Amino acid sequence: MRALQRRSAGTARKPSGKPRGAPAAARPVNPARLAVARAYLAFLNGGALAEAPPRNLHGEADRRLFAQLLRGMVRHKLLLEAELEQLANDQQQPRDPAVHTAALLGLYQLRFLERVPDHAAVFESVEVAAALGFGKARGWVNAVLRRAQRDGSPEGWPQVLPLGLRTSHPEWMVARWRARYGEARAARICEANNLAGGTVLRVETGRTSPRELLRALEGES
Repeated sequence: MRALQRRSAGTARKPSGKPRGAPAAARPVNPARLAVARAYLAFLNGGALAEAPPRNLHGEADRRLFAQLLRGMVRHKLLLEAELEQLANDQQQPRDPAVHTAALLGLYQLRFLERVPDHAAVFESVEVAAALGFGKARGWVNAVLRRAQRDGSPEGWPQVLPLGLRTSHPEWMVARWRARYGEARAARICEANNLAGGTVLRVETGRTSPRELLRALEGES
């Protein structure tokens, strides 16, 4: 039976339609994640945080993902950087901020977004590094994120870190709150600051007014 299923040695193979050894077509990088990386880099360079998604993100899902990723990366910046430093401790780290941004983008998704599959968080972040012009660093980004995926957060992490680091607040601010309110209350303030905000509506001028939008929302309630 097995012999009948085998292809005979004299049977010609059906052409595949492309030369043998030809590389597979490159998959386009996710536009929302690439936009997040660029906005985060602009923020690191002293620019204002881009609250509104760029105009080239037309799909509602991409616009929501942009806002969620960018705000989350900024909100947990110090904590993510601390873990990335630990993950890459035994590897030579690329110096360019764009490479670190791609890795931070993946790490945030691994640690904070349950609906994003781990493999997607890793793969898309690797592709973002390449899209930013650092294709040679794809291996490093993949390695640290695979390690984060495999090992999970270190035991007791981030509770072992100082309050400012684990809640991503500047130390001078934590010190002021600690002196004014005490350690326990200062910790609660920092943790409350990291809670995701409520629903926000932005009114597009020229199409409607806040009053008209409010009436429309009241009519649907």
